[in-house]
Formats: sequence, structure tokens, C-alpha cells
Amino acid sequence: MKESLLNLMIEFCGEEKIEACGNNKYMVYFPFAEDDYWYNMILHFGDKCECLEPENVRSELIRQIENLLTMYNKSNG
Repeated sequence: MKESLLNLMIEFCGEEKIEACGNNKYMVYFPFAEDDYWYNMILHFGDKCECLEPENVRSELIRQIENLLTMYNKSNG
């Protein structure tokens, strides 16, 4: 995790919600409500963040990413 992203997570979640996992990776216990604001917040981090659980949130993120991919593939074709 880049230092700037780590600092953002510390500011947003608090140090007590972040656990070092080695190799510059961290587990962050992220406050989340299922609405567009929070999905956009996670998607904002791009490939620097992965939602591990809950499965329904992970599935919704995948659905939204697939929709974006479809949209961009259509505009390239």
C-alpha cells in the first residue's frame, strides 16, 4: 500500500482499524454502508484495494466493475 493511501486509511478509519500483514500489505476494517457513496469510495482506490468481505459487497463491486468494462469495450469497438 502506498504511504499516501495508508495515511488516508489511518485518517479515515483510525490506526486501531488497520493491521499490517507484511509485504507492505494491510488489512483495513473499513466502515461501510451499502450505497453509491461507499461503493464509489472503494472503487476510488482502484487496484490498490481489494474488498475481501462481506461477499455481497464484493459481488456488487465486481458487478459494477464488469459494467464499466462493458461500457469501455463498447466504445472501443
